[in-house]
Amino acid sequence: GDGKFKYLLRESQIRTAFSIPSGQPVNVDAVAAVPQRKMIFFSLEHNVQVTVHNSAVPFTTTVRDGSILGLYVGAWGEPVTPLPNGARLVLRETQVNAKVAASGVRDRLGNLVTSIVDLDGLALDPAGGNFVNWGTWPNLIFSGLRLTGAVADTIR
Repeated sequence: GDGKFKYLLRESQIRTAFSIPSGQPVNVDAVAAVPQRKMIFFSLEHNVQVTVHNSAVPFTTTVRDGSILGLYVGAWGEPVTPLPNGARLVLRETQVNAKVAASGVRDRLGNLVTSIVDLDGLALDPAGGNFVNWGTWPNLIFSGLRLTGAVADTIR
């Protein structure tokens, strides 16, 4: 039969959950769904102003295209149902860059890679585990523009 395109999360849901102003783009670059945690992790393509609920007092910040956002969902479906106040900032781009630099990964010329530039791929680490940053999150595997070839790094 014919294929069917499925929506995990719609642009309007991201815009509403993170209070993204109407003039700013919502272009998801990488996504990882973690149903057992009722959470979706993703990165946005551009620098975007978002409001997150990491604490009792929500705050507005600009995230760069190497940042990782998270969204708690109440029900899985097509699309999912985001929870009210479920928007989270998991890691800023500077924090992802620090993890890239600390990993010791090198480019094809042997130079140390110190920044991701653009986070392009995201997945749950099959080895499990958690890391802590404004909350406890599952370890994630990511790839990015500066991590060329078959390189992926883990957030632990």
